Amino acid sequence: MKLNRELQNIVLLELTSKFPQSPDNSIFNTWISEYGKEEVIGNLLYLEMHQLITIKPIPRAFEDKIPQLVWSSCQPTARAFDFLADDGGLSAVLGVVTVKLHADTIKDLLQLRIMDNPHLSEAEKTTWIERIKALSESSLEHLTLKGLDYALEHGQEGIEWLGRLLGS
Repeated sequence: MKLNRELQNIVLLELTSKFPQSPDNSIFNTWISEYGKEEVIGNLLYLEMHQLITIKPIPRAFEDKIPQLVWSSCQPTARAFDFLADDGGLSAVLGVVTVKLHADTIKDLLQLRIMDNPHLSEAEKTTWIERIKALSESSLEHLTLKGLDYALEHGQEGIEWLGRLLGS
């Protein structure tokens, strides 16, 4: 079976444009004529595996190599609408991602940044790393929030700000 992105897009556009009506069997038969039964059924099943459509299979006879599907039962899912939407649909609005970094991870990231800084001497790097290791979790949280604010406002100057804050 050949994955056919063009066909998949055509199917999704057809289903979403007709929703909530049932899809027309004549369009399905046209696709079978144009792409072949195996390619059409395979791509429909692929879209179903990715939860972009729902489709009802017909129990297949032992001699059937390709499953039979009830095209008129095929429906787009919310994911299909969101996939086609330029802005990501409601999934983009509702799918807020929360990122949590453990204190040790933040310390490790800071230490790596310091070690990679070519403008610091080895003695300065050692001093900075010692200070970072000594930070309490609440101090690190405060430093991280302030650093993020500063980085968003000043970009590359963030490491210099960190140095001043740590008193180097």
